[in-house]
Amino acid sequence: MDEYNSVPTPVEEPAVTVPPAPAPKKQRNGVWMAIAVIALAVSILTAAFAIAAAGGATQAFQIPQSVTPSYNYRTEVNEGDKLTPQEIIKKISPSVVTVQVAGAKTSGFGTGIIYTDTGYILTNAHVVDGATSIQVTLQDDRSFPATVIGADAASDVAVIKITAPKLTPAEFGQSSVLVPGDMVIAVGTPYALELEYTATQGIVSSLRYDMNFSDLGFTMDLIQHDAAINPGNSGGPLVNEYGQVVGINSIKISGSFENLGFALQIDTVLPLAEELMNNGKITRPGIGITGYTYDENDLKGAFVYTVVPGGAADKAGLKAGDVIIKAGDKDITSIEDLKAVLADLRVGDSITVTYIRSNTVHTATIVLQDITQ
Repeated sequence: MDEYNSVPTPVEEPAVTVPPAPAPKKQRNGVWMAIAVIALAVSILTAAFAIAAAGGATQAFQIPQSVTPSYNYRTEVNEGDKLTPQEIIKKISPSVVTVQVAGAKTSGFGTGIIYTDTGYILTNAHVVDGATSIQVTLQDDRSFPATVIGADAASDVAVIKITAPKLTPAEFGQSSVLVPGDMVIAVGTPYALELEYTATQGIVSSLRYDMNFSDLGFTMDLIQHDAAINPGNSGGPLVNEYGQVVGINSIKISGSFENLGFALQIDTVLPLAEELMNNGKITRPGIGITGYTYDENDLKGAFVYTVVPGGAADKAGLKAGDVIIKAGDKDITSIEDLKAVLADLRVGDSITVTYIRSNTVHTATIVLQDITQ
């Protein structure tokens, strides 16, 4: 038997299968694609993979924290602070860890980022999904058991924790200031444990907002880049020219496509990580619809594509095909406008919406519900 057959196999980034699913009519924002999560390789020498849906962590591991520990975040940088690729890799590597997982239906490994010197680590939710035991290995080969503080399947963000001395937390930067062409480096453990701390270099292709991966149930703010990422890179850092973590590698396009990788934008990840550490879960207020931006025949708004049966919008009388044009005192011209209004509200709050149905104006009062998965 080949000796490599006994090596733990990597947890792969969710991968988009080919061909893409057709987009709904008048879709303007987001990408609707048929995708699958390739959870782990059966053997690193075969092309067989186990397919599983992304999900949250085992509930037994939830340990909500009352106070969010501080982390290293720096926005004031200038041209003189830029590092060479060698300096970037040297700076970030002590903050990168290998995350090995085992469970009744899963085993493999991914990557993580040391978030604080008290042992909190960021990774992807799909890396720890279904795990009953987690082992974290540091750059200096020390290894420690980890527990899941919280994992959110909808955003693919997870926070795990180890108890260990002398940790080197990463420095985090702003993902929102990235522009196409900025150099980035990905660091992780792709393919096999022997390839730990593999670094690949690329550029930012684009910042993508509200990309909808329908089969996974993800709508994400992402950094598209062309640094090579592979199974096992999941949860690892995407680093800017200052050696700062600006993204968490999470998704790649599969099939015949190349160099289409996506990292979660760190500006989105950090608030989610704080909420996971405070509450053990992400609570999301919503009205129970899916939708997209509508712009046709001088009518702009948020098109209601589906209504969740028994949800808040359903109870208020909204139906698929309605176009929401106002929420509270805010004119709605896009699905982003509606999301922005709802983001400022809490579960249980009420909001009056104005919508068009069959060329007639209607109003309804909706009580926001918890749409946490």
